Amino acid sequence: MKPSASALALVFACCISPALAQAPAATTTTTTTTTTTALVVSEAWVRQPAPGAKHVAGFLRLHNSTGDDVEVVGAGSSLSPRTELHTHLHEGGIMKMRLVPSIVVKAHSDVVLQPGGLHVMFMDVARQPAPGDIVELTLNVKDGRATTVKVPVLTTAPATPTAPATPAAPAAPATPR
Repeated sequence: MKPSASALALVFACCISPALAQAPAATTTTTTTTTTTALVVSEAWVRQPAPGAKHVAGFLRLHNSTGDDVEVVGAGSSLSPRTELHTHLHEGGIMKMRLVPSIVVKAHSDVVLQPGGLHVMFMDVARQPAPGDIVELTLNVKDGRATTVKVPVLTTAPATPTAPATPAAPAAPATPR
């Protein structure tokens, strides 16, 4: 897939190191693909939780376009006081969710966080996100850098990625009219 001119401009504006670049984020209610020179975050979405659920799962694709491994060591979000990296394991015929200390994205490869496998877990949410809401997710990398992306809340997995979106940023103050 060839990135658009606006995506390339965003790449040059957002580069923070050869090992990790600021990833543009989802701003729509469909899957979003982002392009950067290092860690590419795409197909990001948060599953709408069941009524009363206190934990919410998030999914995405991480692509490392560099010649060095990139290790994601944690996550954070204003949606929850504790955001963790998890996986599902089959133990004794039962699927169990387990915390993982990190996710390594090997050089020039992808790691997919998806239902039934690796995922981001938003723990003890105070409010349940609804379809159409946007959740900010920060991925912390071993070298101390962080990438924040905006992720849409959906009822089901998106079918296809959309065009590149914009990076997460603080809301601009309202201007008087």
